[in-house]
Amino acid sequence: MNAKLEQYKPFVNFIADIIGEQCEVILHDVSDPNHSIIAMANGHISGRKIGDPMTDLALRIVSEKTYLNKDYLTNYNSTVRNEKILRSSVYFIKDDEEALIGLLCINVDVSQLLKVQDYMNQFFPRTSIPSSSEKKDRAEEEITENLENNLTQILSSLIEEGRMELQHTTNMSVDDKIRIVKKLDEKGVFLLKGGVTEAAKLLEVSEPSIYRYLKQIK
Repeated sequence: MNAKLEQYKPFVNFIADIIGEQCEVILHDVSDPNHSIIAMANGHISGRKIGDPMTDLALRIVSEKTYLNKDYLTNYNSTVRNEKILRSSVYFIKDDEEALIGLLCINVDVSQLLKVQDYMNQFFPRTSIPSSSEKKDRAEEEITENLENNLTQILSSLIEEGRMELQHTTNMSVDDKIRIVKKLDEKGVFLLKGGVTEAAKLLEVSEPSIYRYLKQIK
């Protein structure tokens, strides 16, 4: 682990204590995608723990090198399996050469606030405040993140996303599978150790097939 990341560990509890128990704060070490979480507070929000892997968005940030022209991303929507809606932000931690070494992530559970907002909108239908359903529609066109806590779940959600984009839920053709592998590669999934193995299982193909697909799209 880069020594500079040690300097950020105190900020995890510092930020969580300021915002409260509905705020999850996580520090990632991007050098170990499979076990990137090195410090966290209020992990009950997403159910993750120290040693869990990077999220789909974190992998995409590394793969697409988003950090080269930005220092952070703010106020995007994240979801977890318990259907909580989180307002999230991430700060890119870089070394002296501007290479990405870590991510400081803040996820605030706004589920209850959105319910109150929807209730208020029933009484003030002309209000300019968007409802949670409207926010969800907007979020689909913006940055989103899935806060899963293991590799299989991350891959499963990304493959399901690919199937929906292709409008296929069963009986995918080889071309469909190649398109999904391409999307997984673009999102940095194969940066994870075991990514090829899990993708092969979920797509019901052999590992050599995944490598062959990757070779075809390069």
